[in-house]
Amino acid sequence: MKTLIIALSLAGLALPARELPIAPDAPPRAGTTGYELVKKQGQVALYERWLEVEPGRQARELKAEFIAPASPQALLELLRDESKALAWMRHAGACRILEDNDDGWLAYVRYDLPWPVSDQDCLLRYELHKNGGSAKLGFRSASDSKAPPRRGVKRMAGVSGAWLLEPVAGGRSKVSYTVITTERPSLPRWITDPIVQGNLLDTMNAFLGQL
Repeated sequence: MKTLIIALSLAGLALPARELPIAPDAPPRAGTTGYELVKKQGQVALYERWLEVEPGRQARELKAEFIAPASPQALLELLRDESKALAWMRHAGACRILEDNDDGWLAYVRYDLPWPVSDQDCLLRYELHKNGGSAKLGFRSASDSKAPPRRGVKRMAGVSGAWLLEPVAGGRSKVSYTVITTERPSLPRWITDPIVQGNLLDTMNAFLGQL
């Protein structure tokens, strides 16, 4: 069976993370060095913090945390199971692997999003690192002729983040997922925040439902 490293990282990227312009000499905002709890749904807690991505401009980084009833290796196997991808990836209309090897993947995902947001897609390069029983899966935006931009679908760029899967007692894992995009926002936060937060929480809880 063909496998795919599912871009669950894209679950929070159905819309770009909101950015906040700041004066170059302004003091750091609350949350710049630490995360603040935004919302909790089911077993998943969602946090955010603001990071300076260039002089005078900040972007929001999202983090989802939860305990999964499976080992890090079992979670990686689920993430690579193409047959289960669309069962838990909210608003994903297509996903496929373009390159695959032991320590990295190139994955494409297209999202079919409700108005007022246009459909979006993303091409991500993954890098897998294992340390003992833990696994870290980093990712970043990529470009490749295997998946050129499509008319009418916005290609997300400036995306980066990581999955951290750490074993805990009882054969379970602590999952920490972070994601940020440096793209400038095109819509106000009062429109996008409920969609971004809801999509990420729904996806993570649906992922847990597959275990």
